[in-house]
Amino acid sequence: MEAQTVKWLVLLALIKHVSTSPFKLEPGGLLATEGSCFEIKCQVTEDVDDHDANWFWMKDRLWVEKDKDCTSTVIYSTNNSTRPVSPDFANRVNYIGSPSSSWQNANSAGAKPLCSILICDLRRSDSGNYSLTFEGRDRWSSEEVTLNVTVNRCPLTFEGPAAVVESHVVTLTCSTLSPCPLRPHIQDVTQIDQTQVTGSHQDNERTTTTFSFTASRQDDGRVFSCQTQDNKDKYLIRNIKVTVKYPPTEPKLSMSSEVTEGQTITINCTVESFPQSTLTLMKTYPNPQALIITEENLYSRPINSLSHTFTVTSSDAGWYFCRAQNTEGSKDSEQKELVVKCECFSCGFLF
Repeated sequence: MEAQTVKWLVLLALIKHVSTSPFKLEPGGLLATEGSCFEIKCQVTEDVDDHDANWFWMKDRLWVEKDKDCTSTVIYSTNNSTRPVSPDFANRVNYIGSPSSSWQNANSAGAKPLCSILICDLRRSDSGNYSLTFEGRDRWSSEEVTLNVTVNRCPLTFEGPAAVVESHVVTLTCSTLSPCPLRPHIQDVTQIDQTQVTGSHQDNERTTTTFSFTASRQDDGRVFSCQTQDNKDKYLIRNIKVTVKYPPTEPKLSMSSEVTEGQTITINCTVESFPQSTLTLMKTYPNPQALIITEENLYSRPINSLSHTFTVTSSDAGWYFCRAQNTEGSKDSEQKELVVKCECFSCGFLF
């Protein structure tokens, strides 16, 4: 009798937590497409103390009597050691709600804080019941919502080179299954008018659109999209960002032309390239060149920069230039002369 009473008390406690949970999910059946992303909307309706708490999202929770706890597939967790995320959902679920610290002020005036998640790269096996559990000074479980993932008749594949050398040909390929009634196309997202690129062919298995162009440095960072015609789902669009490797432009050398011995000066050198260049400040002599200073990857692409500050002596007089070198080539700046004037006393003149 006592055991039966304990079971009922546990069940009543669970019902109480579910019915009074401050975490409210958007009700109803949820429908999503395979390969897309879907947001499970969650709102915090009452103040929740997140101090020393952890919380996690579950799929298909099930009460285990002997453990007096729920078992489920954990899809998102703030404490992976106590509630590890299932490998099937790792890197596919992102929290897009409000910081949990804001949950403490859910009763204040204004919009309610959110506790939503976004599941991406959806699979048919993701269909099921989802809920949120909070474990802290209080334990809360939200109600469940049901997500149904439907088959995608037009799964897209978008292929292109990870990087291409300037003047080489870039070929982008956007394709889908032949049974798909919608033709795939490529758009240049970077262009203001988002010009559609055409040129399709079809075989027994796939419908394919390709686009080719000769790469220039101006194409570096250009973005193309692959999607089916009349697509309204932004998560079913595939993007490729073009990376173009090119040798350094002529480095720009900036320095004083005439200084006094003992004066501190700075010589600057900048260049544009990708990958980043190694910049070397050189000084010429009647004989072979001598290395002064070298900087590698001081700043990120596309501008590379070197700065060298020193106190001038008479031996620093001479001609200077900057050399930039990366995997695609090298380039020298123009040479500039540094004239060093000495103080009269240091030069041995007395008046």
